[in-house]
Amino acid sequence: MKRRVVITGIGLVTPLGAEVETVWKRLLNGESGVDKITLFDASNFPTKIAAEVKNWDVSDIGESPEDWKKQDRHTKFAVGAAHKAMVDAGLWDPKTKTLDSSVEPTRMGVYTGAGEGEQDFGLFTEMILAGVDAGEKSGRPGTCDVGAFIAKGLQILDPISELEQEPNMPAAHLAAMFGALGPNVNCLTACAASSQA
Repeated sequence: MKRRVVITGIGLVTPLGAEVETVWKRLLNGESGVDKITLFDASNFPTKIAAEVKNWDVSDIGESPEDWKKQDRHTKFAVGAAHKAMVDAGLWDPKTKTLDSSVEPTRMGVYTGAGEGEQDFGLFTEMILAGVDAGEKSGRPGTCDVGAFIAKGLQILDPISELEQEPNMPAAHLAAMFGALGPNVNCLTACAASSQA
């Protein structure tokens, strides 16, 4: 038996825009979303260009940025694209934030292709330095005292931000947002993940 898959709604958040008509027009015009990197100082890197999503925030879909301040950009992009697709499909009322009554929540699942979230290498470096300093002070130069490393981490890391780095978090947020009680899966296969999803 063959099961048909039907695309009923489209949503996107891309370097070319976040509206289907805008992105389609820019694609047909051969426009590129690549530009100079603005999200961080890239002056010491050989590559200084990237395809960044600019001028988009969760407030564009009616969500409070304050409610999403600990979520990584890729989660916010997933929420934005899914929200737009659900509205486009007529399955989600953005004003009341409710699912169409024809949808059985246990038959609605989420399948994403997402990798790890943003890493805070500055904090990780502080933890390493604390461990190495403790190793030096205990007469073991060149070693990292794991206890000091962990103690520093407990002192400076935010538990929610650390959880948000997990690859399953975009799917979890989508399931919670739309009340999807069916299968909730994330495909983690590096660059191929979004295509496989």
